[in-house]
Amino acid sequence: MSTIIAGHFQLQETALDVCAAFKAAGFDAGRVSTFFNNPPGQHNVIPTGGDRAQSPGAKQTPEAVAKGEVTGAAVGAALGAATIPLTARWGRCWAAWSARTSARCTAFPR
Repeated sequence: MSTIIAGHFQLQETALDVCAAFKAAGFDAGRVSTFFNNPPGQHNVIPTGGDRAQSPGAKQTPEAVAKGEVTGAAVGAALGAATIPLTARWGRCWAAWSARTSARCTAFPR
């Protein structure tokens, strides 16, 4: 049977120092670990889950999202503009076929 040694610390730095002391004392690094529990009342505080609407470490997220939207719109507009000649040809062929006329598609000559 294994022995479990547990501790409760107020600061993460203290917990990490204790783990380092165990490793220095010869305990295998793969058998020493730490974890964190949220304080009571801090679980699922907001409707979408979690404790905060935005992570404190995600300070640049709104700017990055805006930059991605602008970049995506520009790339999409450029690709859309580049394919206008091709889509216009196919549109003429589709119109001729769907009207069931005897008009032959001349967009792509043989």
